[in-house]
Amino acid sequence: MDLVEDGIFLLFFIWGVSVTPKGQKLRRTFQFILISAVIACVIGFINRGPPQTLFALRDSPSLVITPCVRITQEILWKGIKDATTASFPGDHATTLLLFGFLYTAYVPRKLAGAAWFYVALRILPRLVVGAHWFSDIAVGSLSIALFFAACFLYTPLGRWLTEMMEWGCLRVGKSAVKRG
Repeated sequence: MDLVEDGIFLLFFIWGVSVTPKGQKLRRTFQFILISAVIACVIGFINRGPPQTLFALRDSPSLVITPCVRITQEILWKGIKDATTASFPGDHATTLLLFGFLYTAYVPRKLAGAAWFYVALRILPRLVVGAHWFSDIAVGSLSIALFFAACFLYTPLGRWLTEMMEWGCLRVGKSAVKRG
C-alpha cells in the first residue's frame, strides 16, 4: 500500500504541475521533489528513528480494548495492519498530513481540496480498524507535520532549496549544451 500511496502522491504532483503557468513549471516540479524529500526525511529520521527515545511506546486500540473484533481475523488479506505496539505517532498519518500541508501551499484550491479529501480517506481507516488512537494522529502526527511544514514553508529553507535546485539544473543544462 505504501507504493500505491506514493503513486497517488506522484499523480497529485503531476496534476499540480499541469495546472501551473508555463514559466513556473520547472520551479513547481522542484518544489514537489523537495516536498517528497521532506516527507522521506521526516519519516526516516523522526517517525522511524529510535521511538523509545523520542516517543512513548504504546499499544494500539485493537490490542487494548476488549472485546475487539480484529479485521485481520475476519479478512485474511495480507498486509492489513490493525494492531501495533508502537502506535504513537502514526507514520502514515504523518506522511499524509505533511503531504496535505505542503501540497496545499503550491496548488489551486480545487487541487488542495482533492488532496485533503485523499488525506482524510487514507487516515480514517487506520482509526476505524483500531491501528491508532485518535491522539496518535491529532497530537503526534499533526504536531510533527505542522512543525516541519512550517519550517519548510515559513522560513527561507524551502525557497533556498528550490533556488539551489534550479541553479544546479540550469548549470547542468548549460554545460550539456556546451558539450553538445
